[in-house]
Amino acid sequence: MKIVQVSQSLYEVNMGFVHAYLVRGKEDWALVDTGVAGQGRPLLNAMAEAGLEGPIGHIILTQLHGDHTGSLRELKNLTGAKVYAHEKEAPAIEEGLVMRPCVPAPGVIKWFINKLILRGGKPSYLPEGTPVDVLLKGGEIIPAGPGLEVIHTPGHTAGHICLLLREEGGILIAGDVASGGKSPGYPMLFEDRERGIGTLQKLGGLSFSQAYFGHGEGIQSAAAERFRISFPV
Repeated sequence: MKIVQVSQSLYEVNMGFVHAYLVRGKEDWALVDTGVAGQGRPLLNAMAEAGLEGPIGHIILTQLHGDHTGSLRELKNLTGAKVYAHEKEAPAIEEGLVMRPCVPAPGVIKWFINKLILRGGKPSYLPEGTPVDVLLKGGEIIPAGPGLEVIHTPGHTAGHICLLLREEGGILIAGDVASGGKSPGYPMLFEDRERGIGTLQKLGGLSFSQAYFGHGEGIQSAAAERFRISFPV
């Protein structure tokens, strides 16, 4: 596990095929997503090794999928942090549900993974769910770090959210709304493909210079413009 500072307040946590994010506050940290199961103690150890002092006070979930919620219960038990999720994801998170029916995004590889590996989103569960302390709708400012604006971005999942740091020129913590790279691409799957594509088009109309993703490399300049180019209206 590797932690890399990408802005004054934002740190990327590389957990292999998935990324989580830490946002530095004055007294504590906000963690965005938790990785797959078993990452809780290694994350705290990696923070200590990197000299990132202070407790995790907030855990914000971009979605219900298991590569983002797998270590939630462990980290909640270890830190006592307040858990945030969109109201459309919270019942699943509390039940331990980590996959709902879905369809592949465009692309042969994504079709193959969705149909043969994910089996069209056949419901699957963690051994134990975790209570959600704060229900989000979109539009809230979470009092963590410089303030995290919640953007409801449905499509990949019904209650998917992105987080926007308007400080530092505008930074989008994108979760799985898109995949990362030199330009943003479609995520692996959609619960609602039409709505998800509409969400991607709307994001291009926002103001942010950088974007960081659950999967793939971050975009460090002109990120909103690249969304507009990749997902034209």
